[in-house]
Amino acid sequence: MGVEVDHNIAVEENRSEQIKLLRAQRRCYALAKLLQNIYTILTLALPFAALLLIPVAAEWKARLALISILLVLFDTGCLVRWQRDLTKRGAKIQEQFDVHVLGLDWNKLVAGAPVDAEIVHSMTSKAPTAEEKNKFTNWYEPSIAQLPLPVGRLLCQRTNIVYDSAVRLAYARVLIWGAVFLSVGIAAIGLHMGLTFPEVILTLCVPALPLLTFALREWQKHCGVLETLSAMKGEIDRLWEKALSGAEANDLTRDARALQDAIYRNRAGNPLVVDWLYNLLRRRFESNTNHAVDALVADAKKKLSIKG
Repeated sequence: MGVEVDHNIAVEENRSEQIKLLRAQRRCYALAKLLQNIYTILTLALPFAALLLIPVAAEWKARLALISILLVLFDTGCLVRWQRDLTKRGAKIQEQFDVHVLGLDWNKLVAGAPVDAEIVHSMTSKAPTAEEKNKFTNWYEPSIAQLPLPVGRLLCQRTNIVYDSAVRLAYARVLIWGAVFLSVGIAAIGLHMGLTFPEVILTLCVPALPLLTFALREWQKHCGVLETLSAMKGEIDRLWEKALSGAEANDLTRDARALQDAIYRNRAGNPLVVDWLYNLLRRRFESNTNHAVDALVADAKKKLSIKG
């Protein structure tokens, strides 16, 4: 493989039409997360409502139990589908960005038809804010521009996989520990109130059931995604070594296209990560990612004898 640095990832990712795709993608995820946040607030309010209402109005015990059951049914019957549709659309828009920026062909068999330009425009009709420009500029680390396209492309894909893994691992831990603390808290409150075991179940556990169900279900989903991402990380590591050994550009492009299919499938079915955790950890994760990219770029330049 030649070592001429001829790709334009660093240029293409910052074009206005590509920034527009990233904004539309984020809008899809924001709408899906809004639905999730509303549901979470409602489920979180139920245990507190039980504590406040049931001691002074016993008739609320049955009412809150009914509301809890209806929320679980609404989550299963409607909310999951709405979130899945929005997440899939966001993943497809992200795929449109990646395919263009990374110089790959669109795989209609896997991703279907691209999202219509009218839909993308309707979601980004307002001018981007300064925060959005800062957030979406240099989506991939600019130092990748020092590598040939087949190698730089793999490094971008590696960044997607590793970054996603770090975020989801952190969120999975929050979910499981949150479920544990909620369960322990319910038991402690019941004991403090002097409730019998059946009363704890009906008064506190049933109203908390939607929230516990949500937390445990999301934790299981994220654990499944982490297993998939781990397998993809192993594959990208293999392809990276292959690239640095001097593999042909066409061969690496085929490998990258197959890997991108796996990335898209994973994104399209991914559970959501709450924004507050993402924003809290974003700076640390981006620092780790940028440091790793710079180190891998330096290693690749050395092994491929790229100057500059």
